[in-house]
Amino acid sequence: MEVISQKGHWQKRSAPDDTIQSIPGSYGHKHISSSKLQKQGNLYFKTLQKKYQQNVFRFNIGVRAIALVDNKVIRAMFQNDKVTREDVAGKYITNYNLMDNLRPSIFSDNQDRISRKSFILQTLAAIPKEYIIQQSYRIIDESFQRWSKIYRAKSSKSLQVAWDDEIQHLCCDIICQLFMAKVVNFKSIFQWYTEAMEKLKVPGLLKQRRCADVYNTYIELFQEIENSSYLPYYLRTGRRHSLSEDNIKETVLFGIIFNAFGSCEAIMRTCAARIGVLSDDDRNQLRKEIKNVIGENNGLSFQALTKMQRLTSFIAEVLRTSSPISLIFRRATQDMLIQASTGTYKVLKGQLLVGNIHLAHRDPDVFPEPNTFKPFRFYDNPDLMRYMVWEAGLYQDEAEDTNYQCPGKKVVMIVLQMFALKLLIHTEFKFDVPPEWNEMQ
Repeated sequence: MEVISQKGHWQKRSAPDDTIQSIPGSYGHKHISSSKLQKQGNLYFKTLQKKYQQNVFRFNIGVRAIALVDNKVIRAMFQNDKVTREDVAGKYITNYNLMDNLRPSIFSDNQDRISRKSFILQTLAAIPKEYIIQQSYRIIDESFQRWSKIYRAKSSKSLQVAWDDEIQHLCCDIICQLFMAKVVNFKSIFQWYTEAMEKLKVPGLLKQRRCADVYNTYIELFQEIENSSYLPYYLRTGRRHSLSEDNIKETVLFGIIFNAFGSCEAIMRTCAARIGVLSDDDRNQLRKEIKNVIGENNGLSFQALTKMQRLTSFIAEVLRTSSPISLIFRRATQDMLIQASTGTYKVLKGQLLVGNIHLAHRDPDVFPEPNTFKPFRFYDNPDLMRYMVWEAGLYQDEAEDTNYQCPGKKVVMIVLQMFALKLLIHTEFKFDVPPEWNEMQ
């Protein structure tokens, strides 16, 4: 358990592994707890962690739940024989009526999920890595040329919002090009992505109009899939996995909007912000590695990217400190024992578990100086990648049709490497007011 030292710092003292500890905390008042979570974000979890001096505790997020907040115990969230998934991802709650009642595969536990996952894996495997690099490079280069005209010799606080939008737009263009062979209306993509995943807090007729607007963007995007030159391939592949035509199109659409665009755009914006505040020495080390590797490999290729270990470390550190999803949700399907660094706890069948990736990635037992951004942390110690968590499992776990690991994470990593590489080599920028990262994220 955690104890307070004479100097006022709390220190870890683990209970024996064979001792089952009671789970501390209370469920409290759901409205008060929900309000604190909304206002404080991850700081709310950290406050409770210090209060109870344990890494497993009861709390309330509008429903009664058990929080898992260290790097060891969060692995219980991926024991798929003992837990099932909830229809939420972070703050997002799926509105099935805005997607023709399709239950996305990441929330499913049945054979249909396995069929859709197999279809996605086969589709992604068919995309050559060199094609991903070429298309990403082309679209990023076109965007940079446009940005140079917009931002050249300008300094304004209003540019940050505009630049965020530009990066989201860029990400959308890359993802749509890779999966639909064309660029799609960014506003439609963004509207459906944000509002189809969030509870609409508007009353009566206004809510009906909002739902109608969002559903219309869904129909528009659905038609874009139908008009894609890739559709014949998708249909042939999907039928081999016993999927209907509509299910095939919906699976492609959800994979593009939520899985690929939703994750990638947030990380790309954070990559840009982190590059903007890098020290000159760190930036020069990254640039030197990129140029040397490209020279030694006669150009930019997937093989060359795999040799850019400092660049890979930088992106991994971005993912560690700014995971696109902080909270993951599971429900126990049986009584189970879970192991945390503060001891062993018993979870009962039916209890809701909430894993906090933000705190798991700041576990001081795993990551020294966890609150400090160290771009070469994983270059200096590659073994730390074993402790990186994604929404559906550990980063190093391979995606299979029988598990929930993200099938597109390798594609996303290539896109992120290309974006960071181009920013480092072809741009020079600083922030008038440097961005800050805190526990509210």
